[in-house]
Amino acid sequence: MKNQSERDHLYGNFWQIVDFSKKLLADFENLYGNKEILKKMPNAEWAYIHAIIVNTGKIFSSSKKESFRLGQFKNVCKKDIKKKIENIEKQYKDIIEKIISNRNKIVA
Repeated sequence: MKNQSERDHLYGNFWQIVDFSKKLLADFENLYGNKEILKKMPNAEWAYIHAIIVNTGKIFSSSKKESFRLGQFKNVCKKDIKKKIENIEKQYKDIIEKIISNRNKIVA
């Protein structure tokens, strides 16, 4: 079992990337279809999509080095939360696999 400092660090890292991903998605939703902004910044949509995929992919990464990953978070969260997470992972398995695949393609 990890000590309290390590758990706090993992919680912080995980929620930091979740919060950042949510903000990116909200910004993208505001940008999407806004012809004025897209005329001035034609690559803005792609930049947001890229950032969303890369950052969301961190959450689902299986890399042991990734401190933002859900696997690390599940190691320190309560059992009932872990069970909920695992159910969500099963329910959205195909989408999660696509996110990881796209992230790997973008990063590679």
